[in-house]
Amino acid sequence: MTGMPLRTGTISVPRHFACRPAYKSDAHRAAHNALMAWSPSRRHRSEFKSTLTPKGLILPWETRYTEGCLTESQSSSVFPRLNRDMPDEPTIPQGGAERRLSQAMSLQGRRPPVDVPGYDPERLLGTGAYGEVWVALERNTGRRVAIKFYSHRGGLDWSLLSREVEKLAFLCADRYVVQLMAVGWDSEPPYYVMEFMEQGSLAERLAKGPLAVGEAVRLFREVAVGLLHAHNKGVLHCDLKPGNVLLDQDGKPRLADFGQSRLSHEQLPALGTLFYMAPEQADLKAIPDARWDVYALGALFYCMLTGHPPHRDDETARVIEQITDLEERLAAYRKRIEEAGVPLDHRKIPGVDRGLAAILERCLDPDPNQRFPNIQSVLVALDTWAAERARRPLVVLGFVGPALLLLVFALFAWRGFSTTVKQSRETLIHRALENNQLMAQYVADLAGKELRRRFEAVDQLASSARFQELIRQVLRDPEFEELSRELSRAQLSEEEAEPLRRRFRSHPLRAALQREFAALIPPWMRPEESGESSVDDVASWFFCDPRGISTARVPESVTIGRNYAWRSFFTG
Repeated sequence: MTGMPLRTGTISVPRHFACRPAYKSDAHRAAHNALMAWSPSRRHRSEFKSTLTPKGLILPWETRYTEGCLTESQSSSVFPRLNRDMPDEPTIPQGGAERRLSQAMSLQGRRPPVDVPGYDPERLLGTGAYGEVWVALERNTGRRVAIKFYSHRGGLDWSLLSREVEKLAFLCADRYVVQLMAVGWDSEPPYYVMEFMEQGSLAERLAKGPLAVGEAVRLFREVAVGLLHAHNKGVLHCDLKPGNVLLDQDGKPRLADFGQSRLSHEQLPALGTLFYMAPEQADLKAIPDARWDVYALGALFYCMLTGHPPHRDDETARVIEQITDLEERLAAYRKRIEEAGVPLDHRKIPGVDRGLAAILERCLDPDPNQRFPNIQSVLVALDTWAAERARRPLVVLGFVGPALLLLVFALFAWRGFSTTVKQSRETLIHRALENNQLMAQYVADLAGKELRRRFEAVDQLASSARFQELIRQVLRDPEFEELSRELSRAQLSEEEAEPLRRRFRSHPLRAALQREFAALIPPWMRPEESGESSVDDVASWFFCDPRGISTARVPESVTIGRNYAWRSFFTG
């Protein structure tokens, strides 16, 4: 028998239990009977979009308890305080789609459910299972805040508000936690006012790609300090992930969403998010432990370095998604983590040395007894690693320093010996350079005169009125124009080109231009007919039409009719 899934925080309890002749326990029997009796109304069926997924971060906000859900007594006997203490995903850290939706709803002229004294609403930030969150401006200070209204009444356990506020009150004035500023207990609907983090969540930042090692280490340490403060005040977060870490205006992390958290003396289970949740936490009988947050902290650090949480891949996701029973799904998750061991993809990241990798791997050890016992131990290991890394250059200098000192003494001794030889060499080099400079100047003058002489010869030929007139006649001739165009075709093959070149070379106007061209070349610069260089070392003279086709050449050769537009000397 199958039905709609009942969501509990970031875990969805599927309404799917096989009919069995016996139950594992009285709690199991109560869970079966209660879940079988639950039947959501049609209006809310479409809101249930997913069950427990290995992606964790994408579970829907819209899922909420409706009339006909588990009663208070049923919830206490089945999953003690699980359903009540595990609210939906936070509405403060939004993604792109949610931001666009909230902006569109804000532009529709909507107002908050109730006016909060001392605050002016600006825009709707998002809607969630229990109401909606607005960005407002505090009139006295001009500071922006987030106000969460618990406006949805259907099936809502009002103790959720007091429990979430309870955890935040424990952490009042902690810089590493999104601060609670005010609570409207007597308002209709109730609300509470919190700090507004304009830079969004770490999940939004990681959507752009992994972080640099330095930035990841900084955030890792600051989140660890925030968890340590929470643990010292008796609060275990139990659902640490990128979506529950918000960034303030300075890029500093703040812990958020304490809906899954437990006080250190509580013995009630709390399910986190897949692939950030410690394997032993994925058990409905588990007792909260500080090592859960140690594992989640390691998974968060791993995600910052690699861009994805540990152990998540397509095959694991496929296997887990095929399981509909909650306990079986949690058991499959535990088995996958325990069999896979510690992931090692972070070792491929440049900048992650063995010391840092060892800290991360101990956080992610599937065996809680091999893991760091608490957050304080993580910080001690991280500070020790940072100190050793800072001392590393000094240690290297301690080995290299004496060798460098001996090298300096040797250099001074060698310098005294080589000074005389060096001075003699410099004198010889200076004199050779002076001679070379004189010779280079002489050669440069000769080259300049020769270039000038050749330029003047070319200019004299180009200025000939007879030569210019012949060029105009040739270029205006239709037959010549057609031949030039055909020879310029890009896809012209050699078999097609050779007959065209013969016609081109035998064209009468071109032949006349050839004779005039040869006659205008100064005798002292005319190349030998054999193709050898002349006395003035001139190999050839040539003229190309506007398409780059060689039209006249001295000495005349088979290159006439070929296209040279690709050569560097051709400028069109």
